Amino acid sequence: MKFKLIKDSIINLEELTEVKRSGNVSRIGPSLIILYKNTERTEIYFESIAARDKEFFALSDFLDKL
Repeated sequence: MKFKLIKDSIINLEELTEVKRSGNVSRIGPSLIILYKNTERTEIYFESIAARDKEFFALSDFLDKL
């Protein structure tokens, strides 16, 4: 599975009613939201700008090592 970290996109989980109904979304911790687009790509979004600014580089380094 390939991960894609979306740095410039902030996503509001409450607005994703269709995605939530399909079961293709997960929350990891208080600030990360994962969308399963298909079996080959998973996108990771931040829930807020503050979370993105705080956690982007650490998460990016972690994903690069996978």
